Amino acid sequence: MRRGVVGSSRYARSLREAIGRASADPGRRPVLFCGEPGLEKDNLAALVHFGSRDRQQLMVRLDGALLRPDGAELFGRAGSAAADALLPLLGAGAC
Repeated sequence: MRRGVVGSSRYARSLREAIGRASADPGRRPVLFCGEPGLEKDNLAALVHFGSRDRQQLMVRLDGALLRPDGAELFGRAGSAAADALLPLLGAGAC
């Protein structure tokens, strides 16, 4: 399947540039995609991941609606070992 941002509007050009900057970030800083359902946020995340130097690493897709609001599945529960958290298990992968 081919992925990309289609169009020549200012928004499309700006979005393509932002994806390029995020993909090339040497610090591998986190990127947050937010918006209404149906905006293909997972497609944008895949564009960033597969455009980065870490494209050979694991990428995990999560449905945020299924996660606890406090982020316990991702970061662990307060006072517990980090072994029950998902993000540390991913290592250098992307989520």
